[in-house]
Amino acid sequence: MVDPAEPIASAAVREVKEETGIDTEFIGVTAIHEGHNRGASAARGPGTSDLYVVCALRAPTPTQPIQMQQSEIAACQWMGLDDLLQTFQAGTLFGEAFRAAADVVFDAKPCMHANMLPLGFVRASSMLYAPRAKL
Repeated sequence: MVDPAEPIASAAVREVKEETGIDTEFIGVTAIHEGHNRGASAARGPGTSDLYVVCALRAPTPTQPIQMQQSEIAACQWMGLDDLLQTFQAGTLFGEAFRAAADVVFDAKPCMHANMLPLGFVRASSMLYAPRAKL
């Protein structure tokens, strides 16, 4: 869950650290799922929506031990890419989301990088996620 005023990139790194104890670096946004009147949005009432953002992250030290936060998640483990992709069937939401992340990480396909930019009409900055090299 993204905290108020927290950028997606920071939230992804923070959530992984909190739930697994693993330090990561943000690579980019690889997929966005938009859901209407289902799950958490349905609990808020009709006409609400949720956005789930899938991010590619890199663990600078991929041998870090997992320290699972049991109050947040039921299980976690290191998996090889082939094992992960076989776990989630192609053509399903999770299957396609993980394949999109794998394309970015292993095949160097473009993703949406985070860039802090001035809004231009007020004295504030905002994050822009766009499929191009970092500015």
